Amino acid sequence: MKKSVICRIFAAFFCTMFSLASTAQTSLTRQQVCENIDSMVSLIEQVHPDPYARLSKKSFYKEVKKTKKRLPKGEISELRAHLELSRLTALFEQGHIWINIEESLLKPDAKRFPYFSLFHVEPETHRLILKRDTVLGGIALKKGDELLKINSLESRKLVEKALQHINGERDFFRCQLLEKWGDLTDWLYLDMPEDIYHVKMNTRDGQKILSLKALNEEEIQKLSVQGSPQKQTYREPYSYEMKNDSVMVFHFNKCVMEGFQEFKEFISKMFSRARSENVHHLIIDNRYNSGGDSNVCDEICRYLTDRPFCACNKVVIRISEPVRKEYRKEVEKFLEEHPQDTIDAEDLKVLAYPDTIFTYVESLEEYCQPYADSLRYTGKIYLLNSHYTYSSASWLAAIFKHYKIGTIIGEETGGMNITSGDIIYMNLPHPKFKLALPTKIYYFIGTDDNSPVHGILPDIPVPAEEAMDAAFKLIEGK
Repeated sequence: MKKSVICRIFAAFFCTMFSLASTAQTSLTRQQVCENIDSMVSLIEQVHPDPYARLSKKSFYKEVKKTKKRLPKGEISELRAHLELSRLTALFEQGHIWINIEESLLKPDAKRFPYFSLFHVEPETHRLILKRDTVLGGIALKKGDELLKINSLESRKLVEKALQHINGERDFFRCQLLEKWGDLTDWLYLDMPEDIYHVKMNTRDGQKILSLKALNEEEIQKLSVQGSPQKQTYREPYSYEMKNDSVMVFHFNKCVMEGFQEFKEFISKMFSRARSENVHHLIIDNRYNSGGDSNVCDEICRYLTDRPFCACNKVVIRISEPVRKEYRKEVEKFLEEHPQDTIDAEDLKVLAYPDTIFTYVESLEEYCQPYADSLRYTGKIYLLNSHYTYSSASWLAAIFKHYKIGTIIGEETGGMNITSGDIIYMNLPHPKFKLALPTKIYYFIGTDDNSPVHGILPDIPVPAEEAMDAAFKLIEGK
């Protein structure tokens, strides 16, 4: 069975902002929003092993009270309700707690500012910096120009307002999520649904004012086809390429949750080729990976080390009725899909556990075992990470770091060395809203309760976009 009380799975984390192009926006009453808030708070306290690790319960309850008090008495849009709920979950500063919604929160014909994808959200300063040369409003702009204002709203204030709704432990990680998945439009839409946006830019030739039209979804799609704003780059979950006779690059963009057997076959063939062609250098590009199933990371490392290993040797586990309910559903699903199999006794124990929090420590006998010497890769290895590297992707980085498998290049990971995981999803009382909650806290190997909490740190720190070049310079001895 895939998930057990001692499994090594992190649920994949994607900052699920909202699809902006499907059904019309609907509304909730004030009472319904309050009921969703109360249900959310109750579930967090039932399921999460330590929800108040980074936030005092007293201050959270004050925020809940203030949120309810400022809700309007009339109808409340789903967008407004989502933002209120997501702001409360973001207070926990934990990436594996978030609110999702199944359908669009904006009307299909809603007009908004369509150009945020052209800008980088700079951590700490929260400036919006243009990523590439472009032309907006008939004015030529250069990479590095800064967006200062949209109408009367300062861009940094807009970013900071948006970040209040983004879940994650560190500012740099939340900025990455806002840039990659968050549209910023949702907050701007509530504040100023205008037909024309007057944008102040700080350029190399001084400040300039641009007048940009608000566009609806259909107009934005047409604009994307023409090449601006930038479309989201699609990356295969995993692939590899030979850069030359001695360098292989493994693009590891997702710790796949399904298709583990296919991944095992792929990785086996990749390493077989690396051995047969005597590849001297392997670069694992982990920069765009936000997580998934940590078992795929273990499978990779079985080819890279000659020592038994684990990423995490301590897990704090919360058992409660919502957790037992999810295990029951998974047991039923497993038996339905695999009628010839039986459930491991250890898995069935979970269904009988009382409400409790306990700590599991992995023994040496349970460590992952490396493959035989004849199968392992023995060349030099380089792991590229970014602030976006999260969840199970940081699990891979933790193994690399502790066992000194290779050289880590890039940025501190967004996934922390002490982190929650193993998510279950629960419906809130009123339609479409789902709450994602972790049931476990993982301690990466080498950490304990006294360890400072941080991401996996690089051996060679460089901006993520420069990590690949830095790896090749290292290979070339420059």
